[in-house]
Amino acid sequence: MDLKVNETRCDDLVEHSLAHATKLLKVLPYEVVSQVSKKALSEGKSLREVLLDDKILSEQEIETLLI
Repeated sequence: MDLKVNETRCDDLVEHSLAHATKLLKVLPYEVVSQVSKKALSEGKSLREVLLDDKILSEQEIETLLI
């Protein structure tokens, strides 16, 4: 049996994981991280999408935090 990794699906699961919210606590208050997480979950978005859409952090700041 030959198994193949679906890299696109794996990347999507990691990108949409709310576990990354803990990393945001280094630079954002708990209340903000909580609101961003709730919005991401309710709208089916990633933390990155919400942070960018709401202009909370820049792409560069997100990349630095979420690596």
